[in-house]
Amino acid sequence: MNTRKFWTLVLMMPIIAATLAACTGPDDRDDVDATATIEDQSTIVIVTATPSEDQAAREPTATEEPEATPTVSPTPSPTQSPTPEPPTATPEPTATATALPLSLSESLPREDQLPAEGFFLANQGTRSALELANSYQDSSAHLERLDNWGFKEHLFREYGHESAGPDDTTPTYLLTTVNEYGSDEQGAEALEWLRSLNSSQGQTFVEPDPDLGDAAFASSVLTADGSESAIVYVLIGPRVYAYFAQGGEPLDFALQLATENTARIEEAG
Repeated sequence: MNTRKFWTLVLMMPIIAATLAACTGPDDRDDVDATATIEDQSTIVIVTATPSEDQAAREPTATEEPEATPTVSPTPSPTQSPTPEPPTATPEPTATATALPLSLSESLPREDQLPAEGFFLANQGTRSALELANSYQDSSAHLERLDNWGFKEHLFREYGHESAGPDDTTPTYLLTTVNEYGSDEQGAEALEWLRSLNSSQGQTFVEPDPDLGDAAFASSVLTADGSESAIVYVLIGPRVYAYFAQGGEPLDFALQLATENTARIEEAG
């Protein structure tokens, strides 16, 4: 090697060393941008340390106590009361019939129980509802009325009497009947209908009504042949008694018979 090349190489050694130092950098990495390094490391730490969103929702952080999820008690359903039954309608009072001590036959007067002597039994028997209804102009309507009144039975007794002359006040004909209905109330309905019927026929009523039985009324009217007739109706329980007289002085006789026979029936009770 010549002297010129030797010195040239010696002079260039420091330059080469400086260049290598500049390219490699110091061991403490002062050539790296500190800010960038911190941001990069911070980012890594955050990514590493921060739980995922799902984990955050499930796991509490170290600095915060987990927020207690309130236990929601199921809303108690109201105690279901049993559906109230509709109010029971108050039953209407049951119509009842007063029990009477005498049978229908026993309660009608016999010859020896009439207010005067000389009467004879002309006819007696029973009639059905249809037979009674047929004696009225509108038989079907009266048959329906009898049904509404709870008709049970009808008995009758007819008596005749020989007139002793023009001064004899005893009736020549006497009819006693009794109808038994379903109840006292139905008997009262029948009695009121009979009152309306007699009124429509122009009969003359005795005022005030006779104080007999549970209710009573009396009326009189002239027959087609011009003779006087009278009738007295008496209600006793579910029974309606009729006392019809014709000839002589019928009203007084019918009233006397009705009074005596009603007393006999009531005394038997």
